[in-house]
Amino acid sequence: MLKKAMFALALLASVADPRAEDINHALFAVAAAGQVERLDSLLAQGADVNGRNGAGRTPLIAAAFSGNVRVIRKLLAFGADPNAADQRGVTALMEAAAQGYEEAVKVLIAGGAEVSAKDHSGLTSVDRANKAGHMRIAALLEQAATVKPLSENAADNGITTNRNPDDVKN
Repeated sequence: MLKKAMFALALLASVADPRAEDINHALFAVAAAGQVERLDSLLAQGADVNGRNGAGRTPLIAAAFSGNVRVIRKLLAFGADPNAADQRGVTALMEAAAQGYEEAVKVLIAGGAEVSAKDHSGLTSVDRANKAGHMRIAALLEQAATVKPLSENAADNGITTNRNPDDVKN
């Protein structure tokens, strides 16, 4: 009897909290829709900023696909991984570049997105921008790939950055 009770407790402990699953699903949908106010509420309730949907896509990738710059800034400020990739190896920067969202591309680069990352097909953000006919974005990405990121310069100089989510411009 004790073994059965212990097994039942272990099983219950391993089951994901349905509330957490719902809140993370909602965060993904809100990020895609660009609803900053709801985003704030969900993050305050503990939604996982790096949670993934069934295809491995994060809220940041969803926001980039939709070009929601305010949401992208907010998610990055709350610790979203700018280099998280979905099951196909696609990152937020790749999505923003392919969709032609120049401001989103700039924000993601400033947020630490890796310009030279490749998806599982071997395409970079530059490749995706070129393929979609977004030559201005492709040029921006090519330039960013040759410039040392600010965060690396800061590390070389012993400077640290302090990210406070309250300082994010909406």
